[in-house]
Amino acid sequence: MDSIATDTDRGQAGLGTVIVFLSLVIIGAIAAGVLLSTADTLETHAEATGEESTQQVADRIDVIGTLGYTNESATAFNQTALDGTAELHRLEVTVQPGPGTEVIDLEETTIEVLADEMTILTYRDVDAGFDGRDFHEDVALDADDSGFFAVREHGSEASVSALGNDDRAEIVIPLGTYDEETEWIADDEELEQPARLEHGATAELTLTTAQGSQRATVLYVPDSLTDDPAVKL
Repeated sequence: MDSIATDTDRGQAGLGTVIVFLSLVIIGAIAAGVLLSTADTLETHAEATGEESTQQVADRIDVIGTLGYTNESATAFNQTALDGTAELHRLEVTVQPGPGTEVIDLEETTIEVLADEMTILTYRDVDAGFDGRDFHEDVALDADDSGFFAVREHGSEASVSALGNDDRAEIVIPLGTYDEETEWIADDEELEQPARLEHGATAELTLTTAQGSQRATVLYVPDSLTDDPAVKL
């Protein structure tokens, strides 16, 4: 015989429906909250990434020319014995801030030189008499420091560490081993710079600014150096 639903049964069924409905509403609210939180996190991350990328683009350093100097011009610069073999003993890299860049701080810039080995170079200050080709007693390096120097390409100031958008500078990288008799070495020890480059060699330079912007350039040494004091790389 069919049972007849009582008011109590109908009330319990209605209460169950309400509970199920409220549960679905709560679950939906939680899910929506999670989605909103995830969306906010992704938006924040995207904004931070975008700002970082924009900052790196805005702080770009451009390489506009590279020269290598052979042993023929090494007398004053390198006091270590030269065996007469044509090698590059110094690199000069002309740089300028990229479009839209306000200032590049070379003191906070590093240069990675990758040839036979990898060497990380940091900025070293120079005496006002430094012209990019001859060192003086006031230019001192500790023996365990590998470094580069920078001189303004045009203008009266010899030393430059901050490059504005209208500035150019020559980054000078000594190559080879400098012995304790070299007057601009602060310690009575040898200074190890990146190895000298022979004819036909290649080297990669990567300049990294304080903001993390990088500029890589590959240098190709000509197959014949002969007696040229300077060669374009």
